[in-house]
This record gives sequence, structure tokens and C-alpha cells, in this order.
Amino acid sequence: MVDVEPPKVKEIIMHEDKDERLPVHFGFNKSEFPYMYNYVLRKYGLEGTKCLLMHFILDYMENNLARGHTHEMIKSSIETLLYNYGEECRIVKDLCTNYRGVAKEIKELLNKHMEQVISEVENWVSRRLSLMEVLLNASSNILSLMMRLELYLRGYRGKKGFTVDRKVFNKTFAQAKYLLKQKVFEAILNNELKDLNKIIESINKIKQQLSVKHRATVSDFTKALKDEQNRNPEFDTFIKIIRKVVMQVIKDYEKSRG
Repeated sequence: MVDVEPPKVKEIIMHEDKDERLPVHFGFNKSEFPYMYNYVLRKYGLEGTKCLLMHFILDYMENNLARGHTHEMIKSSIETLLYNYGEECRIVKDLCTNYRGVAKEIKELLNKHMEQVISEVENWVSRRLSLMEVLLNASSNILSLMMRLELYLRGYRGKKGFTVDRKVFNKTFAQAKYLLKQKVFEAILNNELKDLNKIIESINKIKQQLSVKHRATVSDFTKALKDEQNRNPEFDTFIKIIRKVVMQVIKDYEKSRG
């Protein structure tokens, strides 16, 4: 129901009469979760909801391990996932019968085997993704923020606040991801980047530093970035590659516009 053949719209949302199926992975997002939970509860009972919740937890582990997160970061993020699902269920109480009990039981069972489960998912991810791909996934937020900053400074601004033109960003960011992959591969071949794990460690360190702040600012991000560049030469080289990619992509975009 999650990965292959999701239910039809009319089976999930009672007042809808649409016969088409919902998207694959429907229910994983917190706003969708109560509807999928309720459907599984009606179809398979509480045992079914435990399976559904565990499926989403494993997906969450996979997604975060594919971005280079540590085991401790994974454990913390699972707590957040269960909390967010619970908050959505609190808003629509009639859809989430006994969610708290289900989440508590799953959490207690999982905690007994947490390291083993994370390690098994990690091994599966490592067979699917190279270390370079994990690094690129891990650095996606840094690339995105640096792209947004440069576009904003160049006048490609959105309609409100610190935002950029969405169309321009989408186009340039997609190109930047593709170009960054090429440049990182070249840097590895040229022996400019030697220890990708150390770079991922630096990225995780920045993420953890910013996560404890109630509302991290651009200045917070910039300071954390510079501190880590000074501490880790490998990370400094990597960030310089990202900056060159950002500048090249924007230059190409502006050139294409004439």
C-alpha cells in the first residue's frame, strides 16, 4: 500500500469520489499520515497501524542515512518524526484512534534493537549508494542556501521577505546539482578531495549546531560554515567547489538570457 499500490482517493478521504490511486508513499508526510493511519486501522486493525508506522520509520532511517546522518542523529530524528505524527493526529483526533499507544509500543520495541536496525538499513543504503552520492545528498541544503543567497544578492527576489524567484531557483539549482556531481568526481580523480567521510562529518557538525538554535539565521549558518572550513581543510576545498559551481551556473543562466 505504501510502495507499490496505494489506496484510491475515495477510500482514504470519505467525501471524495475520485477513483484514481493516491501517490506512492502517501502517508509519509505528516499532513497525510492521519488519513493513511485511519485507512490501515479500518482495514487491518492496530497490528496494521504498527506495521505502517514501522515502515515509515525505516523509510525515514533510509532517507537520513542516504544523507550521511550519524546514528545519534537518526535516533533524534525518529523522536521528531513520531512527535510530528502525533501533533497531526492531535489536530484530527477522529482519524488517529490509539496512535499514542501504537507509537509508544513501537518505540519501546525499536529501542531494544535500535543500533542493529540502523546498522542493517545503513548496510542496505551503502550497497545502493556510493560515498560520493551520500556526500552530494548531505550537502544539498548547503548548495541550496548558497544558491539562494547569491540569487538574492543579484536581484532575483521573490514577492516577500528573504525569498528568491522560484522559477529561476528551480532551474539553476537543478543545473548546480548536476554540475556539482561532475566537479566532485573530478576533484576525487585529481586527489583534491581524499576523505569524503571527513567532509560528511563537517556537514553533520554544522547541522547539529544549527538544530539546537530556535531559529537559525543566515549569519548563524555563515559562521558555522567558516568555523568548519578553518577546522577541516577537506571541507574548505569542498565548499570552494560549491561556490564555483554556484557562480558558474548563475553566469550560464544570465548568459542564456542575453
